[in-house]
Amino acid sequence: MVARPAASAVTAEPVTRDVIDGTEPRRAPEAPGMRRSDPAGLPGRVRSAFPLPGHAPGTDPAATFVMLDALFAWAPVGLALLDRAGRFLRVNDTLARFDRRPVHEHLGRTVSELLGDTGQELDALLARVLRTGEPVVDLEVMVATDGSGPPQTWLASWYPVNDPQVGLVGVAFVAIDASGTRAVEGERARADARYLGLVDAAAVDVFHAEGDGALDADLPRLRAFTGRHPAELAGFGWLGVVHPDDRERVGRAWHGAIEHGETFEAEFRISGGGGDRTAMRVVEARIVPMPAAGRPNSRPSEWLGVIRDLTEVRAAEADRATADQRARIATERAEQTATLAVALARTLTVDDVVATVLDVGGRMAGAAGRGVALVDEAHDRLLFHAPPGPADGLARWSEVALGAVHPVAEVMRGGRALFLVDRDELLARWPVPEVADVAAAAGEHAWAMLPLAVGGGAP
Repeated sequence: MVARPAASAVTAEPVTRDVIDGTEPRRAPEAPGMRRSDPAGLPGRVRSAFPLPGHAPGTDPAATFVMLDALFAWAPVGLALLDRAGRFLRVNDTLARFDRRPVHEHLGRTVSELLGDTGQELDALLARVLRTGEPVVDLEVMVATDGSGPPQTWLASWYPVNDPQVGLVGVAFVAIDASGTRAVEGERARADARYLGLVDAAAVDVFHAEGDGALDADLPRLRAFTGRHPAELAGFGWLGVVHPDDRERVGRAWHGAIEHGETFEAEFRISGGGGDRTAMRVVEARIVPMPAAGRPNSRPSEWLGVIRDLTEVRAAEADRATADQRARIATERAEQTATLAVALARTLTVDDVVATVLDVGGRMAGAAGRGVALVDEAHDRLLFHAPPGPADGLARWSEVALGAVHPVAEVMRGGRALFLVDRDELLARWPVPEVADVAAAAGEHAWAMLPLAVGGGAP
């Protein structure tokens, strides 16, 4: 660095400069009019001892030093110049505020002498720059303070300062106090962690889209179930994983909400990965438009909402509905059984029993058609009795021999109930197709035949 001469004394001839190498500088004749003190209060020898690298021929040294003074005075970053022994030659007020030590305590001292153990690490980095001539840029370092506050975080850089004639003469140090930035980043990370924890606890995917409705957020639960990459779901790609039977409805509702700036609410199914149409989840989406800040009546600038998995909820609701239905049926059957028992207790004749079974028993079973076959022991046959109704084809059942190939006769002979679930099973026990066709035409598709015993005896 050269001393700044008075403006009237500036000449075009170069001024011989001193080199700082940790020993007493070699003195050279000073230019006429050279001042011995620095406007910032630094000794003139210190200013003349540090050369001004890259000084272009014909450039006014005084103007250059004015700019350097302004840089040190007003730069929002910490600045320092150190000699080849690692001693501070010049420090700006910003760096002094960073490390909470006055400027004068820096001058002539090394970093380790100033900062202790932390400074030893910084001195090692400084020595590497002096040894290799290569800069170290934007290294994050923790710097202990004087005990009045938490450690600071600096983004520190060391740049070699070279003179075209004599080579490396020192190092320029630049420090940016990143403590506030790191604190904000830490708080943001904690906020993100809390947000993700809340999302995980709520078992939802947070949906965020741009003003045009294009998804720009990750949907991890949807992605995990469908096996899709985030890029495949971005934009309007998420509609592609909606179940084919729901896709048109959901897409129409979503585009309509975007067009009119209205809340989107829908429940739909999501198809699983691997092309298995049976693998699906039931989800509910609620997405609301967010107007631009300060413009509540403007078009939405973004969309925000959640997609919640309802699969287990809907399954539980279905199970509960099934259980409720079964309980209701069981209650009704118990009531009907009690009604039948009371009705049978009041019967006096066989005809009364037949009438009761046909009426109350038929209603209990919810049967479309019903009848009772009584044993005519004198003629070794079954006489079929049915209530008045449209099933005229059942007249063919009116007389059935006990030894005939007939399902009712089979029940009477075996004393066991018989259930026929379709026409084929009926024909297997009674090969008369025209009768089966008549029964099917009457709306009958399955048949139950139960033996009726009187007083605990045979049917």
